[in-house]
Amino acid sequence: MKKAFSACFAFLFTAFLFASCTNMPGDPQGSAASAADASSLFSASSSAPTEAKEIQNDIRFLQQAFPLGDGNENGHYRFQYREDASYNIKYIDYQTQQKIFLCSRPECTHDNEACSAWRPYCGSTGAVIPIGDELYLIYWGSRLPTDAELYGENALPHIEKAQLDGTNARDLVHFGLNENFTGGLAYDEKNIYATISTTQKTPDDKTETFYRIASINRNNGTVSYSDRWDVMSLCIEGAAGNHLLLSYYGAGEFSSLQELRKIYVLYDPMQGSVTPLDPGSTEGAFCKAYNGNLLVLDRTTCDLKSISIATGEPSPDIIHLDIPEANELTISYGCGDLLMVFNYPEDQPMTPYVFSLSEQKAYPVLLPLQKDTTQGGEQKIDLLAQCGERYLVTTSVSLYNVTFPGSLTLPGFEYSFAFLSKEDLLQGRANYSMIEKMEG
Repeated sequence: MKKAFSACFAFLFTAFLFASCTNMPGDPQGSAASAADASSLFSASSSAPTEAKEIQNDIRFLQQAFPLGDGNENGHYRFQYREDASYNIKYIDYQTQQKIFLCSRPECTHDNEACSAWRPYCGSTGAVIPIGDELYLIYWGSRLPTDAELYGENALPHIEKAQLDGTNARDLVHFGLNENFTGGLAYDEKNIYATISTTQKTPDDKTETFYRIASINRNNGTVSYSDRWDVMSLCIEGAAGNHLLLSYYGAGEFSSLQELRKIYVLYDPMQGSVTPLDPGSTEGAFCKAYNGNLLVLDRTTCDLKSISIATGEPSPDIIHLDIPEANELTISYGCGDLLMVFNYPEDQPMTPYVFSLSEQKAYPVLLPLQKDTTQGGEQKIDLLAQCGERYLVTTSVSLYNVTFPGSLTLPGFEYSFAFLSKEDLLQGRANYSMIEKMEG
């Protein structure tokens, strides 16, 4: 039963990622040039820093744009469950327009440790993320002590490092059973940055949870920690220049979730310094970090402003999101020049829009995600990356059975992908250039 619960927990976490993939930042590294063009619309992001705010570092946010992976200028990586609950690393090659196993052996069956594209089930799932000429596999870890007994260190939150082709993989760092990744990740030339929660017993036998920012050396995996933060839900939401953009909820008494207030600060991991953002600049707004800015959307006026993460300075520019029957607008993610915006009209289904920053115009997402099930209702295509003048998108999803340890069977998701021009995307024309799925 405990094994089955472990598998169920892992699946539910994966299902959460599947359902909320459009709530995750989506600017893969390959679209950096286009994204930079988009960010120039907010003048504070492109202005030179003052001497007092000299930018000496270049911290970037790891996007984790789509469930279980991310991409660079050459292709896109992702984990995928096998039917026996082990994982394969799949790679979409932009040049050949093929989706392949990240393995160079033609005779390989991709189901054992001899394969660079195979990983065993270990109680949790993770993400495959390229940084420069290195590939990082992030495993969120299982919270069940029984999984630590079954799978050893593989059940713990950990990071694995490999070459971009998946070879020469090695463990970089493992965290403890009482530790968890709690938000997004960021990196610079030397380190990966993560927020880590630690749960432990106090001397009076109570349970406490606190947070720290971990700086993980990309070369040897050594970890240095910030001082502890006694707050609720500390997360990295973005990064630029010297700063990590952190969010948290203040600790203390509260009677309802509505009383919780999200607080944003800029944290310099080199100096250990904290710079609060003006609470009035984000109060009552929907906020989303994208491309070095904290985007601040006033849901009453539908005006979009931004604060530079690198400098902490607000931009004087304002962009109005002219969306019909706008209500409770939410910026789900950004991809190149486009923001995915969800509108929740009263007494109507949610309606997704893509907002073009360069045109300052909203377009309804018209193309459906083809499915072999009615579960989950109608869905639209998602954007993974901007590749030159085209976008990598999902076109369909099919379900298959995944049998976890303990004989628990749950559905897995197999996506089809394609390139689509920006014009066709905005106009709802399904002129797809399909990504070919290679079996070997």
